[in-house]
Amino acid sequence: MNSDVRHSAEYKRVINSPRWRKLREQLIHAYDSVCQRCKKKSDKLSLHHKNYERLGKERLTDLELVCENCHPSADEERKRAGQDSRAAASYDRAQKTYFTKKFGEENLGYQTPNDEAQFADWVTRKEESRNQGYSE
Repeated sequence: MNSDVRHSAEYKRVINSPRWRKLREQLIHAYDSVCQRCKKKSDKLSLHHKNYERLGKERLTDLELVCENCHPSADEERKRAGQDSRAAASYDRAQKTYFTKKFGEENLGYQTPNDEAQFADWVTRKEESRNQGYSE
């Protein structure tokens, strides 16, 4: 899910649900009202999504109890992690496209040491074309 998820109706439904309120209260009790990041007691704790992969069906590992001071940095980390995962997915798609064009549907991937260099050159050309407003 993208960064606009916090503005979606589904997100609002989840965080306003009785299930979410109960989960938050259970975690506040379990962590004795202590922020999982700074380890300080607080009466202003939020249940933070580390990711939105299972929105509405979160695992405890998807969540973190944070104070209002730590919440902005937690949001930034989630944003950076999302950008990293999108970049990795984009790279994987580029590899699949390149090797399918090179080897056909068998998509054999790197076969020789030179294949990696050729792929890197292809990616560079695609980036340059994109920056010039062209598409290969």
